[in-house]
Amino acid sequence: MNYISLISDRKSGDFFLGRLKGYLYKNISNIEIIDFATGLDNFNITSGAFILKNGFDDFPANTIHIIGLDAELTNDKDLLIARAKEQYFVFADNGIITLIFDSSEIENVVKVNYEKLSNYRPSLFYFADVAKKIFNGEEYTELGSVITNFKRRIVFKPSFGSNYLAGNIIYFDSYKNGITNIDLELFEEIRKNRKYIIYAGSKKDYVTELSNNYNSVEDGEIVALFNSYKLLEIAINKGNLKTLFNLSNNAIIRIEFYD
Repeated sequence: MNYISLISDRKSGDFFLGRLKGYLYKNISNIEIIDFATGLDNFNITSGAFILKNGFDDFPANTIHIIGLDAELTNDKDLLIARAKEQYFVFADNGIITLIFDSSEIENVVKVNYEKLSNYRPSLFYFADVAKKIFNGEEYTELGSVITNFKRRIVFKPSFGSNYLAGNIIYFDSYKNGITNIDLELFEEIRKNRKYIIYAGSKKDYVTELSNNYNSVEDGEIVALFNSYKLLEIAINKGNLKTLFNLSNNAIIRIEFYD
C-alpha cells in the first residue's frame, strides 16, 4: 500500500479537497490518502510545520506528504520535493521545510521540472503528478534539479532572562488549546526550582502551577501543562482559549520566576 498525506488550509467539506483526492485515486493505483491535517488557518506555515515536525514519523516509510499551504505556484515560487527521514515532502518554495528539519536531516531538495498545462489548472494537481511519478518508480532526484538555494525561514525560539521566559503559541488544536514553543527542558533550566506565574496572553489571565491534565482545574478555568511533545500548552478546561482571550497564532506567552 502507498500512502499520501494531505496538509492543507482548506477545510473539510471544501469540494477542492474532494477533487484533489479524486484526481489522486484516478491516477495512482493502490494508494491510501490520509487527511493528516486540513482546515488549518489560511497560509499558516508555522502550524503546518509544527504538525509535520511532530507527526510525520508516525507514518510508514516512503509516505508522500503533500503540503497545501501557501502552495500557489508562480514564476518566483517553484514546486519542490524534499526527502528526509525516509519520507517525501512535496511543497511550494515557501521555506516550510526549514521549519521542520535541520539541514543535516534533509537528503536533497529538488526543483521539479513540470509543464504548465493551463492557467486554470489547480497548482496542487501538479503536486499530485509528482506523487504519481514517485509511486511509479521514478527517482525523485531525476524529476528536476537538486538545489541548495531554496527559501529558508527562521525558527523562532523563546527568549529568556534570569527571571523570565517568553515564547509564542505556534498551534491551536481543534479544541483551541494553544501549544507553545516553550519546552520542558528550557522551563526547568530557567526555573531553578523557583515559583512561577504563567501569563496566558495578559497580566490578568494567569496560572501559578502546572497541571497533569485538563481536568485538574474546574470547568472554565485556565490550565497549563506540558503535553506529550513536552511543549507548554495553555487551555481552558471545557472552554475555548483562543476565542475567549482573543489570542492569535504567535501570541506571546510569558512566564515569570520568583523566590
